[in-house]
Amino acid sequence: MSTMSEVAVLLIGFGGPTGPQEIRPFLDSVLEGVTIPPARYEEVVHHYEAVGGSSPYNAITLRQKNALEAELKKRGTPIQVHAGFRHSSPSFADIFKEFKKNDIRRVIGFVLSSLRSYPSFEKYCERVERGRHEADAGGIEIVYTDSFHQHSLFIEAQADKIRKKLESVPLEPKKTYYLFSAHSIPEKWDQESGYALQFKKTSERIAKKLGLENWSVCYQSRSGDPKDRWLTPDVGEAIAAIDQKRFSHVAVTPSGFLCDNVEVLFDIDIEAKQKALEHGLQFIRPETVMDHPSFIRLMAESVEKCLK
Repeated sequence: MSTMSEVAVLLIGFGGPTGPQEIRPFLDSVLEGVTIPPARYEEVVHHYEAVGGSSPYNAITLRQKNALEAELKKRGTPIQVHAGFRHSSPSFADIFKEFKKNDIRRVIGFVLSSLRSYPSFEKYCERVERGRHEADAGGIEIVYTDSFHQHSLFIEAQADKIRKKLESVPLEPKKTYYLFSAHSIPEKWDQESGYALQFKKTSERIAKKLGLENWSVCYQSRSGDPKDRWLTPDVGEAIAAIDQKRFSHVAVTPSGFLCDNVEVLFDIDIEAKQKALEHGLQFIRPETVMDHPSFIRLMAESVEKCLK
């Protein structure tokens, strides 16, 4: 049985470039083993340049880390929390080297994704295992927290973000259509994991909590082999299908994401907004959960459950 000083929490994230000089090395890491047309590569580079040459992902994850550490301490569970990334620094190997140095024997891993599928969960676990192996830290045990896509605190955080956004803009509720968006994945991975069903259940619970009647789910940020079948409809297609005679506004909530990364800042705030305006719809985009107090409490509860 490990003592509290021998246990640590690891927030397991995707990562992002923190400046223009990191964009291409970051994309090279993301695309390891994947071949895409050069034009598509340059297009994605432009996405990062269009939102300022960096991603807020790492900084937001650090906020989550600090908030979780404070919440655990407040609850009488003073455990150190670390954050590591698949495609930026610090890497999982870096983190496990630090764990070895600090005599950590057990790690509680929290994958920063609410929906579970190969690319959104198992691939993270594989990268963590690779990092542990590279650090020669096989003696450190790692366990993972449970799925939380239907957790009441996650739903509350999502609903509160939407509620606050709606309070800040003048609109007629009955003339607003709501779209919930998640990252698309190939259908073959959805069939193995039930990803789309997970997302539908999350969206249903948020809509019920807010009393929404006119809503649907959609997907975004498709990438990869164009021959593969991916989950649809795309967010742009979903916006184009909204009845302009009934609705004057569209609220697009990227509820499949936990923070405002480039897929949100470019694909939603720029491309989806432009699509909405082209179809005569005013555009609203609530924030992702980020370090919302309810989400931080969820993280703390998940960690404590692993401790027990």
